[in-house]
Amino acid sequence: CVCAQCAWLLLCRADAEIRQLTRWLGVLFASYCLIFGLRAVLFFCFPGETTDYYPGSRWESFFHIVFQAHIILLMYGLVLGVNKRLLMDIQLQEEKYAKVFHSSPYGIIITRLSDGKLLESNESFINAVGFAREELVGRTTLDLNIWAHIEDRVAIIAELAERGSV
Repeated sequence: CVCAQCAWLLLCRADAEIRQLTRWLGVLFASYCLIFGLRAVLFFCFPGETTDYYPGSRWESFFHIVFQAHIILLMYGLVLGVNKRLLMDIQLQEEKYAKVFHSSPYGIIITRLSDGKLLESNESFINAVGFAREELVGRTTLDLNIWAHIEDRVAIIAELAERGSV
């Protein structure tokens, strides 16, 4: 019953953007239900002669192996699905960040804290300082004479190290 609900949720109720991700996992849950149903039909229609809880027939061995393989595939599929979903979320957040960073009317730069090496800048900053992007990236803020007073940089770095923000 639980596997049938999982199959229905993954195949029918998943959002359109992740349906391709959940389809094969839903099929795996559905096949698990079918195999379990087939085992139940065989168990009740063709009862064995023994009263053992674990009969040693070929069918039971086959179903045991198939169930174990399905469990392994389900666990692998769930882990893979969660990882893919997390990667999709990260990609969405990166796209949002890039849009905000590059469309901001204010000049923004990303520098390394240790030496002030410029890693990235937006168009507004490039227009404000008059350098080409290729001239900026890889140079330090000290090379570009961005700081009116070098002591200001030292104070800001100390505050960042102490409080985590300025």
